[in-house]
Amino acid sequence: MAAICLLATAPLLTYADIPLVPTLCTPSNKGSCDCGEDNIETYVWWIPGDYQRCIHTYNLSSTNQPRPVLVSVQAYGQGMIGGDTLTRASYYNYAAIGIGSTQSDGGGGFGLEFPNDGVVNGSNPTPCDASDSREYAYLLGLFDFIEDHNNLDAGRVFFEGFSQNSMFAAYAGVCFADRVAGLWQGGSGLAKTGYTPVVPGKQAQCTFSAFADDNNCCKTNFCEECTWWPVYPRTCEHKIVDCISTYTNDNIACGSDWYMYNAMVAEGNDARLLSFSPSSGINGGHNNPQNKYDWMVGCLGIVDSCTTDCEDRFLDCAKSGSFNECAEDMENGDWNECTPGCAYTLQMLTKSETPVATLSQGKFGTQTNLPSADGDPAPEPICENAFGTFDEVGYNRCSSDAGPPEPAPIESCSPNESPTRTPTTKSPVKISPTRAPTTISPVKPTTPEPTPTIVNPTCGTSCENEWPRCVRANGDDGCDVCFEELQTPGSRLVVQGDCVVSCKLTDDMKELCDFETEEPTESPIASPSSAPSPEVCTQELNDEFFFKQNQKGGDVIKDCKWLNKKNKKQKKNICSKKVKHGTGAVTNPAQDVCQASCDSCGACYENSRSQFFTGKFKDGEPLYWTCKVLKKKSKKAIKKLCKKTEVDIYGPAGDVCPKTCEVESC
Repeated sequence: MAAICLLATAPLLTYADIPLVPTLCTPSNKGSCDCGEDNIETYVWWIPGDYQRCIHTYNLSSTNQPRPVLVSVQAYGQGMIGGDTLTRASYYNYAAIGIGSTQSDGGGGFGLEFPNDGVVNGSNPTPCDASDSREYAYLLGLFDFIEDHNNLDAGRVFFEGFSQNSMFAAYAGVCFADRVAGLWQGGSGLAKTGYTPVVPGKQAQCTFSAFADDNNCCKTNFCEECTWWPVYPRTCEHKIVDCISTYTNDNIACGSDWYMYNAMVAEGNDARLLSFSPSSGINGGHNNPQNKYDWMVGCLGIVDSCTTDCEDRFLDCAKSGSFNECAEDMENGDWNECTPGCAYTLQMLTKSETPVATLSQGKFGTQTNLPSADGDPAPEPICENAFGTFDEVGYNRCSSDAGPPEPAPIESCSPNESPTRTPTTKSPVKISPTRAPTTISPVKPTTPEPTPTIVNPTCGTSCENEWPRCVRANGDDGCDVCFEELQTPGSRLVVQGDCVVSCKLTDDMKELCDFETEEPTESPIASPSSAPSPEVCTQELNDEFFFKQNQKGGDVIKDCKWLNKKNKKQKKNICSKKVKHGTGAVTNPAQDVCQASCDSCGACYENSRSQFFTGKFKDGEPLYWTCKVLKKKSKKAIKKLCKKTEVDIYGPAGDVCPKTCEVESC
């Protein structure tokens, strides 16, 4: 009866209905997520592997200037936010976002998956690829949501968490250092193999799978390939701020904060170590400091620090009043020297608690020129429990031969490269069913280049498992529809099944659809080609192009000047992959508008991902194919399609795929 009741109260979502990008939570799409109430807006979507995720947002309303964002990790639940999280976001005027999980399959019920089974070492210091953790897709969707929202400042995104939540914040901050400005680690740091403190889940001493099998794994199955956890902070050219806060009587984390500070500094990041001690009325232990959000905002610089005049007034008040009394006067706007909403300075915050503060670069918030460590090691925190190697502190809860790994070189950064993460690409977007005809921008000739080819791999297990669901969901045309989706980047099948675009069908996939022919083993990629009359590419910096649709269905428009500010890898991804057309006043993508930046001019330029109008309609909607799909058709079918001249939002095959159509001398 319980199952029947659940089915009766929770909406069942079909394969075709589940959102793949953050979508406003409603009773019909909420799945396992709780929709926010009052001023909290919840967004839901599914990531590859049929995992549902949600984010809970606050203070996203329109504003004169985009707001900074503080992301709170709360993975022992779905990440619902409330209380001080909201009140301090309102006071400082930043946006608050809570992230969590609908799973509880990690240690202690923690629902977000750390990367690479917990194995981090010198040869793989930053396991930041999409295949390392299911949460890569979740974080990518979160960052895309922030970037798409006009009221949010994508250049000022900060993460915070406490204990294991802050370890996940460190993973997100390091692996997405190009999209994160800083992070707050409360009650945590960096776990090291063969060193104390040993965290409760034995991370860095055991793999996750070993601990799941036996929580005594430190004695029975010690990890000999581990060195750190959750990641080593190698951020390459993207430097971040890390505020690390721990009490000296925190027997779970004290010592790990010092390890993380040293590692951050070694990698050129701006580390700020705050070592608190218990005091009168403050027990300390495994907790954040008092007035934690004021410490977070002040240390990270989420908003500008208070002026020197304001600081002086506050310190004068604190000579006779408590921190909270002076804070109330200041925040009520009673002092002319202070602008309500400024971030407390370090000196102001010390009237709440006084930590030993070590600032690697002499910065705290937006304050500069403060006393700096200037390359010297931070003083070791005076932890209640001694920390160090197992031998140094006499730790005997692991196997007798357990200890630190042999020193090994750490994998170096490639030139102009972020941590070893799949290049940032946007999550799939939904295309509005309302389409209007458009004129395709003419292309100009370009200098010929060789046409590279790639060998398509066989579809993976996840893709093979998703295939029958796709086929069943699309009825009689399921096989044809799903085969087309398999050729289309960002399609539901590709995303849900984590499929490699144009991968070769497995035998089981072929058998389900009675396919007898073998798919091509090679396919061209973005192939600029020969042209009879080369011309110089031209463009204007202010020329606008359609970039994508945001989660609310609105067009995101960029210009060539914006594109030129991207690095080479980002620019290549935008030009070659963002090829869908918009439905508003600006329709053409970057490759059509910014031809000099994209190296896409030339009468014979062809992108295998580009779509063309087939001249046909299906269920009242125009039918589009890509040049890659066209190339796989028979010569007779190609010839027939290439003769068509009908134009919809996309042009005909002859204009879009001139090489495949063998237009003139192409």
